[in-house]
Amino acid sequence: MTNTGTISGGLGGDGTTRAPAVQFTAGSNTLTLNPGGVLIGAIAIDPGATGRVIAGDDGLSVPNALILGGTGTIDTNGHDLAWTGVISGPSDLVKAGAGVLTVSGANTNSGATSVATGTLRAGVAGTFSSASAFNVAAGATLDLAGHNQTIASMNNSGTVTLPGSVAGTTLTVTGPWVGNGGTLRLGTVLGNSASVSDRLILSGATAIASGTTNVQITNMGGLGALTTGSGIEVISAISGATTTAQTTRSAFVLAGGHVDAGAYEYRLYAADASGAGENWYLRSTTTVTPPGGGTGTGTGTDPGTGTGTGTRTAGEVTGAAGTGAGAAVGGIVVPTYRAEVPLYAALPEQFRQANLAMVGNLHQRVGDDGPTGANIATPDQGYRQAWGRVISIDRTISQGGTVSPTSDGRLTGFQAGTDLWADPNWRVGVYVGQLDGDMRVTGFASGVQNLAVGTNNLRNQYLGAYATWKNDGGLYVDSVLQAGRHRYTVSPALGSGSSGKGDSLLASVEVGQAFAIAPNWTVEPQLQLVHQRVSLDDNGIAGALVQQNTHSGWLVRAGVRVKGEMATGAGLLQPYVRFNVYRSGSGTDVARFVGPAAYTDIATRTGGTSTELAGGATLQLTESTSLYGEVGKLWASGGDTRTKGSVQASVGVKVRW
Repeated sequence: MTNTGTISGGLGGDGTTRAPAVQFTAGSNTLTLNPGGVLIGAIAIDPGATGRVIAGDDGLSVPNALILGGTGTIDTNGHDLAWTGVISGPSDLVKAGAGVLTVSGANTNSGATSVATGTLRAGVAGTFSSASAFNVAAGATLDLAGHNQTIASMNNSGTVTLPGSVAGTTLTVTGPWVGNGGTLRLGTVLGNSASVSDRLILSGATAIASGTTNVQITNMGGLGALTTGSGIEVISAISGATTTAQTTRSAFVLAGGHVDAGAYEYRLYAADASGAGENWYLRSTTTVTPPGGGTGTGTGTDPGTGTGTGTRTAGEVTGAAGTGAGAAVGGIVVPTYRAEVPLYAALPEQFRQANLAMVGNLHQRVGDDGPTGANIATPDQGYRQAWGRVISIDRTISQGGTVSPTSDGRLTGFQAGTDLWADPNWRVGVYVGQLDGDMRVTGFASGVQNLAVGTNNLRNQYLGAYATWKNDGGLYVDSVLQAGRHRYTVSPALGSGSSGKGDSLLASVEVGQAFAIAPNWTVEPQLQLVHQRVSLDDNGIAGALVQQNTHSGWLVRAGVRVKGEMATGAGLLQPYVRFNVYRSGSGTDVARFVGPAAYTDIATRTGGTSTELAGGATLQLTESTSLYGEVGKLWASGGDTRTKGSVQASVGVKVRW
């Protein structure tokens, strides 16, 4: 039957009771509803009959009652359909077809309700029949849309979603909950333990959770915060209900293992903070056992036991069904920072090290001068020169602070410059450069120290200006002003990356004085003072905005260089060896993870001492062309930031005219 007109059920003798407008008495029947069609009276399906009501267009609203004496199917047929009438009767209801069926009557049907395809959505609270057992097929969705509901049981192979515009929606199930790999989607304000969340409530002794359900958490404006106690309750068991929280811990698994907000990652835990009860919680903390304390593990059927003193604590569900961990009380509760926290905390020092590698020192940058040496001015030195070098540095940077990040990686690139003006005492010029590379980062995240959290990819471009003065007594002063433009990509090991940018400004003044110690040999004490500022733009990541307040500080290099000069068949060779001590000033970098109304500061300390031994040479091939290079090693010698490098090298060519 296709209805585009008016079908009216007859009035009874009392003038008010109306017979069904459509009544299916036997066999398989269909009714297609189209715009303009009007039904006056109920749609009734008698026992032994089946009826299929099909939506013929979008935007239809059906105020009629549906009486299920036999199985009834509402087929949205790719359209959205609103059913405001009451659905009643003892037989089954099937939602079929693509599209959304929104129900809003005070429904009392007691047969099973099956969502075969598409979406069955609640339009008001309490519209799903509390007497009906619900089944959600794979690919189908049962949507509470923010309205509280009570149902008799759930068999979920698809998606059950609770969130509306605000958190706090509840789905109460008074019978079995069977998870067939389906999804339960909850909205939670990811903050402290008092935060509001949607909840699944299992009520009564027959409300037994089994199988496996993937729990997806949608952050409803949470700022991220440290939870205390048991955390944020998301699954409740009352009046004798059970959820496997005290057995296999397999009924619920947090999709992705964790959900992030602000500086924190939240994980799903079975049982309360003492290990008791059948509820499940989100926490931004975990319990670790200090050296000498008790330890414990649980896999599958054991909620975790400790070999130290104390009682067991709650298990943690981190991924696959049945995975859990227990720890002995006597352990300590620590925050579970998200992987991005050590990555962002490490960024400023990584850029500072790149800046220092680019500016180097005078002899790293341009090598030595001609046969009269690098430290004696002659008319020949009035010639201008152009130069370029390839740079490769290895760095391991260990920092103290909230998450104690350690960076390890290699940066490679080039530097090229030219004199703009020169006389026997002065050289003034400019250079450009680039250093790129990946820095692997470990740190305190997910409650684990020294966890490999991911990689920072750095791309640095530079423009510099220099002015170098030398006299005929072996004294030189080298001044450099360097601007940097920085690009980076933060790539967590198990998450999506984010990219950002920044800039830097560095000023360096270097002084050296050469003294003759033997024919063709000099010793040259050196002192270099560097000041730099790194500024990184705000960067948005999932659940937070990251702001960097970086330390602007000084670095002092004190060193000595011993240089020789000798003729070879290839040209004049000027070998040298140098020893340096670097000392950077103490300070604090702060990475601020900002939510809409609150933030979490992650402090990372700066400042440390390193020592360096390097050797190099300049080979003058012709009157106008020289090759130069250096190889060195850097050792960490103390401080809050310990910087070392296994191999660092540069090689360059210089041409004068």
